[in-house]
Amino acid sequence: MLARLGWRVGGTSALGLLVLVGACAVEPSTQDAAESADAGVVAKAPALPPAPITPLTPPAMPRDPAREVERGELAREIDPMAGQPLVQPFHGQLWQDPDAPKDAIVPDAVCTLKYYGGPLLQNAQIYMVNWGANVESAITTTMPNFYNDVVQSTYWDWLAEYNSMGLAGTTTNQGISRGTYAGARTITPSMGDCTTGTEPGCTIFDSDIQTELNAQITAGQLPAPAAGCDGQDMTIYMINFNPLVTLFDPSGNPSCNPANGTTTQAFCAYHGTATRSTGNYAYGVIPSMVSGPCANAGCGAAGGINNETAVTSHELAEAATDTDVGLATTFGPPLAWYANATNCGEIGDICNGQQATITVGGATWTVQKLYDNASHSCITGKTSLPICTTTGGTGCRKCACSDDAAYIVGNLGPGPIACTGGTAWCSTETTDVKGGLCVQCTQTSQCPTGDACLRSTTSTDDTCVTCITTCPAPDNCGTISNGCGGTINCGSCTGSNTCGGGGTPNVCGCTPITTCPAPDNCGTISNGCGGTINCGTCTGTNTCGGGGTPNVCGCTPITTCPAPDNCGTISNGCGGTVNCGTCTGTNTCGGGGTPNVCGCTPI
Repeated sequence: MLARLGWRVGGTSALGLLVLVGACAVEPSTQDAAESADAGVVAKAPALPPAPITPLTPPAMPRDPAREVERGELAREIDPMAGQPLVQPFHGQLWQDPDAPKDAIVPDAVCTLKYYGGPLLQNAQIYMVNWGANVESAITTTMPNFYNDVVQSTYWDWLAEYNSMGLAGTTTNQGISRGTYAGARTITPSMGDCTTGTEPGCTIFDSDIQTELNAQITAGQLPAPAAGCDGQDMTIYMINFNPLVTLFDPSGNPSCNPANGTTTQAFCAYHGTATRSTGNYAYGVIPSMVSGPCANAGCGAAGGINNETAVTSHELAEAATDTDVGLATTFGPPLAWYANATNCGEIGDICNGQQATITVGGATWTVQKLYDNASHSCITGKTSLPICTTTGGTGCRKCACSDDAAYIVGNLGPGPIACTGGTAWCSTETTDVKGGLCVQCTQTSQCPTGDACLRSTTSTDDTCVTCITTCPAPDNCGTISNGCGGTINCGSCTGSNTCGGGGTPNVCGCTPITTCPAPDNCGTISNGCGGTINCGTCTGTNTCGGGGTPNVCGCTPITTCPAPDNCGTISNGCGGTVNCGTCTGTNTCGGGGTPNVCGCTPI
């Protein structure tokens, strides 16, 4: 837990001590005697003066800096708001001496669970792990039915209120939906079973539990953690112990009220996070509530196996809404849903010890109430929010992949809320304009053969459309849409035609020129499409092509003198001259009176 509560244990204030995240046990008082068991309270005789307390000292452990935070030796974290040291987050249920006074723990409006960006158990896959062969039969025979029922009930359904899909900021985009009970496994602990209460295997630390879980998984004695449709871990190992075992939480506090005395803090249960090479996974530590130190009102009012189910429901709900709290060191990821205020904490802590019953398929189970942000109250169920049908909808929730109809039927059995009918798939991509809504498809494999899923670029997409394979007439060139987000090639043009040249896209055609290209300035030329275009006429001495270039105005000079010119120079007609020759004898050029003609001028 990332908060401090004002519990008093054995008459001593526990304010400022490590507070557990999980189902904290209730300590009844005389005033509480008239309250109902639904509130998790029992009547008791007036308290006797407290007897001298001999604290239980945990066995000496080798100093291991890598585990010090886990064992509480250097348990610190930094509050990003105040920069002050805080207690390293822990996650369990406080044991309370039934004969000791306590401060009232009353949920109020300041308890609002905030999402800090961490993962959730989207579809809890529960393995019940019996630690050794001596777990009581009341537990081994009852709890499988409880696990199967509780995650397939309305007690679980409304937790979808704490989905992270589409939330602002850092988010895992997950939804909490119904889970499954995957079966029970009895392991043989490497440290030995506990049969008398004095063997090494009778004293177990949280680090021992994590080490043993990893070893049993590696050896194949426990199924490996599995990922859900969201890619996140969905497996949780709920571990049961026999009543002779004394457990120590990550900070070295013992389970319940040990026979040789108590400490200023003890716990009834907790949930944690373990790591292995493939990722993180969740587990719950549940001491026996049937007999032994935990079988008293310090862990709840209902008693026996009913306390077992109540405490377990608390830890399961907290693991679902705050899966990786065991790795959190600040108010940020991987912390998920948490209320950072006095007397608050995780979803179960705020309603600590408030027991009630639920009925599932004819079976009645004792559970602990859970905190509802919307009503600021502790409840066991409510009408679940429907999935939004439009973006920005209110009074509804965004869907997650676990709402896919096929996923529910294939993995969870029919659920009360799901994407169904013509919109049987949830769009979980945050960049999709329909992200968080149920749609017709999210991938082509969900469409009929020959169709494809057109993903969202507009609000009308995420639908199955029929792909075309040939270009419709008159399209005969270029590429066009196949109607499914791809393209189809319609061919290429020949000759003077170009694609779209006639003014129609994807149709071969010719685009005629309308002006003559330079230097053409006279005569007619082809327009490139079988017609002609007039480029103009020449003026003066110029003629069209006269300079030797077709369709360009120019002058053609004479190169020989026209008869009778046979002497002197004359104009070549283009601004130059041409020499017509010289005269001989008595003749002179123009002598006969005609210019540029040889002749004699008589005296």
